[in-house]
Amino acid sequence: MSSDIAESLATEIAEGTYAPSQFDDCAKPALPVDQNPQIVRFKQFNLFVSPRLDVRTPKAPEFLILRQYDTSEPGRKPIIDKLIKPLSGSLRANLGTRPSRAKLASALEPLKRAGFAVEAAMMADINDLAHALEGVLTQVLLPDAYQAFQTPHPHFALCATYEQVWELKGYTRGELISSISLAPGEQLTLDIHSWDKSTMKSEQELASEEELRVADNLTQRDAHTVTRELAKDMSGKLTASGVTIPGVPASFGADVSGKIAQSSKNTTEKIRERTVQASHALKSTRKLRIEVSREVGREQRQTRVVANTNRCHTLNCHYFEIMANYVVTTKRVALDPCLLLPMAPVAVTAAWVLCHEDVLKQVLLDKVFLDGFDAARVLEANTDFEEIVKEQEGQDVQPYVDAIVLAYETLLAAVDAVKAQSGEPLPNAAGSVAGPLGSATAIASNIPPEQLRQALYMAMLATDLLAWNALKKLKQDVKPVSPPSPPPPPRHAGDALKDFLAVVGPAAYRPHLNASLSTGLSVLGISSGTVSALIAWGYLMMRPDDAELYYAVKAADKKIKAMAKAADEQPTAAREGFSTMEVAKARVAFDALKCHIEDNWLHYLQAMWRREDNDQQFLRLQGYGAIAGVIENDMLGFLGHKAAFRVLVREAVKPQIDFDAIISQVPPEAASAPQLITLPTQGTLLEAMVGECDACEDFIQQSRVLDLRVQEAKAKQEESEANRYAKRVEGGDYSDPKTPPGGKVIVNVDDNAPPTD
Repeated sequence: MSSDIAESLATEIAEGTYAPSQFDDCAKPALPVDQNPQIVRFKQFNLFVSPRLDVRTPKAPEFLILRQYDTSEPGRKPIIDKLIKPLSGSLRANLGTRPSRAKLASALEPLKRAGFAVEAAMMADINDLAHALEGVLTQVLLPDAYQAFQTPHPHFALCATYEQVWELKGYTRGELISSISLAPGEQLTLDIHSWDKSTMKSEQELASEEELRVADNLTQRDAHTVTRELAKDMSGKLTASGVTIPGVPASFGADVSGKIAQSSKNTTEKIRERTVQASHALKSTRKLRIEVSREVGREQRQTRVVANTNRCHTLNCHYFEIMANYVVTTKRVALDPCLLLPMAPVAVTAAWVLCHEDVLKQVLLDKVFLDGFDAARVLEANTDFEEIVKEQEGQDVQPYVDAIVLAYETLLAAVDAVKAQSGEPLPNAAGSVAGPLGSATAIASNIPPEQLRQALYMAMLATDLLAWNALKKLKQDVKPVSPPSPPPPPRHAGDALKDFLAVVGPAAYRPHLNASLSTGLSVLGISSGTVSALIAWGYLMMRPDDAELYYAVKAADKKIKAMAKAADEQPTAAREGFSTMEVAKARVAFDALKCHIEDNWLHYLQAMWRREDNDQQFLRLQGYGAIAGVIENDMLGFLGHKAAFRVLVREAVKPQIDFDAIISQVPPEAASAPQLITLPTQGTLLEAMVGECDACEDFIQQSRVLDLRVQEAKAKQEESEANRYAKRVEGGDYSDPKTPPGGKVIVNVDDNAPPTD
């Protein structure tokens, strides 16, 4: 569209004289226009910026926050005297006589993780920490009216709702998108095929295999040995004596002896050898495979035939896009006060990804990261496999029982610590003076975060009485507190473990969250308001810590099953697991997915927050104290990492900000100047043009002239015949015209007549 046409259209729109235009080179009127305009609504959040904002300073801008209690001088003194000073003194005492930067950072970690500024205290004199800690706690419990956006304090904002009306004014011809040229007499078939198909496939496989093998070897030998021995011994001797020859001393004599010895030895040794091998093998394999597949598709096929009926000229078919013209007006329709409450991030692990796989896959930004979900499954399976291999190396179950009992005792200690803090004077004073924020700050400053998460896990476990009682019974069996008199014989750890696993499986101890959190807290004797406040203010993440109880129970279960399958004298057969290359590839794929989620954590967590149940959301809002009763339990939208909730009771926040006065001073916004927006549609417009050059020979051209003359003569003949019919009707003759027979010429020839000249 040229600039002149655009200016003329804009002028007509402004004057109200604009009318839908007809398509060029087409005698038909314009396409019908839908008289129902499209209406689009969107929201915009406007924060109240500090009036002291200086653009020359690098400090982040500060916005108006909700202060839930009186921060004037009469109201500040009780909070400082009864809460801030005792709490700072308690923190200072926890650092010991020789405080260090590391201990200070550990003590301030809950505040830093929640989003409060602790840099001033970290840079303070290590020997004068009481004053620095007092300043940090003052900013937490007695904040200024304006705070940075990353703090967990609720921020005030105005939610402006805008309405945009798109009114369709007509259609015009757009740009040329394609062109087809046909030679004389040519015919072209266009086949347009579009296919949209989506496949959803779910596959589950359950396999169970048992094998029992018994082998017995018996060796017997029979041997018979006979030994016989015969020996002869004969010897001769000659001597001379008794005869004297003068001059020759000589003597003669003779002695002959013989010896024969015969020995017979018979040794009988009976050795009988026989090999007897008995082998009994029992193998039971059960495999259940469930596959659910669903395909949803749509196929469209369109066939068009374009023919050029001209005999000498080409035909050019030009396809133009059809443009829709809208007149768009925007106006503000509502101004609503709202509070922005922060949403805490989570730690991205393989188990967390698999737990929320359904939501993450639905909102995945790029399919290239789909392999990361299978990689997370491989890593989790490889971890379990390595644990199983370690379990099969020994047969003693005592370490497994000790691990379960140790984890259970750790969890009980965490519950006791939280209950003890709930009864301490300092948290109670903090709650009475500063509300949920005060009690949450006092508890989080004196209890490590892992103990808070462990208490959260025990609250969920307390809702399952079977799993809860099974743990108590196992501990009583291996560590009896008060044995009866007389005490029973000591029970073997293996028997106690088998009884434990016969009642409940490892799945019952998997860390999870459900809507029964308040019920479990009441069973433990912990106030649900305390936990809600810890969660709401960012001190406690919604991630239960089981103190490795689940893995201990899972390892013990695998060990008992491995021992049941193993033969009495046969070593446990080694099983093949994932190769090193498979594990390496899985780590690379999962690290890519993890990095992607962490870089776009707002996108994915906002999708999860939208899926949050209203009751669970209401329970979380209770942690903010009284403001939960003045806001609507429905999200208006998100601004960064904070969700917006409409303020229902404006009088409750009137001492801090008078929304009615502010909104009354805002002048009503008139509708914006109408704007013409032209958008392409899916429709096309065809315009045909006959070519000027025929590219024919003279013979064809002359033949074409003759053909035209013949056709013209036939047309005249038909026209004359039609006129003749009309004349007959005018004369009142409605019968069909009859053609008279043609004349005949008869010639008689007489054969007898003489010829004539």
